[in-house]
Amino acid sequence: MIAGTLAPWVTALGVSASGLHRRGGWIVVGAAALGAVLLRLTRANRGAGLFPLAGGVAGAAVALRERNHIAIALRGAGVIAHANVGIGWGLDLVLAASVGFAAAGAIWVAAVPSEERAREDSNLRPAD
Repeated sequence: MIAGTLAPWVTALGVSASGLHRRGGWIVVGAAALGAVLLRLTRANRGAGLFPLAGGVAGAAVALRERNHIAIALRGAGVIAHANVGIGWGLDLVLAASVGFAAAGAIWVAAVPSEERAREDSNLRPAD
């Protein structure tokens, strides 16, 4: 997600602007960093996956909003603008990485047992 904010979000006549040139890029950076840090701090709990899930959803929402904003701007710009202005690959990378981050969080919530549950399971196993 963070790498995508550094890459081009929009290109025009060979010049590009990264996500960090817009407020949305900084929101994506914050969502990714906060989701990762909170996951790391609470990784023993099953609910820890909610942090990357929320961060990924926020990043995807920003990417979709920015894509829509660029598309609306191009819609009224005419044929010349369509030929010379485009959505950059960094925005696509942010969207894909955000969906992946959210999916990883959802899988964590669904599949990773909490530390408490793991202790209960180990107490139920017969001794060797």
